[in-house]
Amino acid sequence: MELVAPAARYRDSYLAAEHELLAAGELATPLPFDDHLRALAAQQAVVELWLVEGDEYLGKLQLRPQPEPEQGHFGCKVRPSQRRRGLALHMCTLALPRLAPLGVDPAFATCAPDNAASLRIVARLGGVLIDRLPNVLRFSIATSVRSS
Repeated sequence: MELVAPAARYRDSYLAAEHELLAAGELATPLPFDDHLRALAAQQAVVELWLVEGDEYLGKLQLRPQPEPEQGHFGCKVRPSQRRRGLALHMCTLALPRLAPLGVDPAFATCAPDNAASLRIVARLGGVLIDRLPNVLRFSIATSVRSS
């Protein structure tokens, strides 16, 4: 299992994941696959990496060095068929040391107050509640020293 740059070799698995998201009533990528890859490559404010195992797309991680107020410095999404395997925690753990060289320390994480899974991940990462925005909790997490 590794984090990789988005690539055409994961097309079939990525599209299958998009269908899973739609079936689960979640938002999927609105662009055709090739257009989506081009848009990701052109982004400057967000770095997106994909968690893969062999040729199978498992989920995505986004790094945001300068996030909007209601976003965190990182976020992830795991495809529905791969959930409950600890992949979100794994991706978030991998995200933190990638943010430190970008000058992000501490990192901010956000989640909805009723998102129990995200709250557990933030707690495991050592998150400290710093702010309550409308419908969003903001946490501070150190990026320079990791002890997961």
